[in-house]
Amino acid sequence: MTQKLKISVAKGDGIGPEIMDAVLRVFDAANVPLTYEFIEMGKTYFEQGFGTGMTPKAKESVEQNGILFKGPMETPKGKGMKSINVTARKTWSTYANRRHFQTLPGVDTVFSKGGIPVDITIVRENIECTYGGIEHMNSHDVAIARRIITRPGCEQVIRFAFEMAKKEGFTKVTCAHKANIMKLTDGLFLDTFQQIASEYPDIKATDIIVDDLAMKLVARPQDFQVVILTNLQGDIMSDLCAGLVGGLGFAPS
Repeated sequence: MTQKLKISVAKGDGIGPEIMDAVLRVFDAANVPLTYEFIEMGKTYFEQGFGTGMTPKAKESVEQNGILFKGPMETPKGKGMKSINVTARKTWSTYANRRHFQTLPGVDTVFSKGGIPVDITIVRENIECTYGGIEHMNSHDVAIARRIITRPGCEQVIRFAFEMAKKEGFTKVTCAHKANIMKLTDGLFLDTFQQIASEYPDIKATDIIVDDLAMKLVARPQDFQVVILTNLQGDIMSDLCAGLVGGLGFAPS
């Protein structure tokens, strides 16, 4: 008999519980060897005074089980509570967000109808950059956000991308950036990419300016295999890729 793996499950906010209940029914019908430990995490618990959006018991559960399966967590626009997603990423140092975008049977898109297969993996740095949420009001009408990029932070996510590519048989890794304008921050990201790429001679390493990437993903998505980006740029480009294969519901991470 297969031993079941216990995972922590947070249903989330808004449509989260509805989505989660449906997914867990699929898991159960497919006899996926999991047991669920439901935890208190989401906007409701932030409003109850838990600044991280989760109870101490929930945090302990995730750290004991090692896997958190979560539904959407609400993040208000503008003023309001901090992003629970960002807080969780920082809490557990989940520095790499991998999202796979693939043409799926029965999901009609412009590309599937044209016989053009899409198979792209986005690796997004997940805890630094503008999404660090370091902001302050410099005056009544000037808001300032700090964009922090570190070499160790770049190294760990870029090495993750190359190791994943090596293990899974990808032959091309592309670094997307804006180093032509943000010469120090994106420049550091690109420089680190080029240094680490030299350790993987069997993988073709290229780079592309992120706005050019946006155009080429829409025009020729079949040209890309693995794309590595900084946090904010990776968030935007990964949602663009979701549109290529049918929407966010077809883009797990």
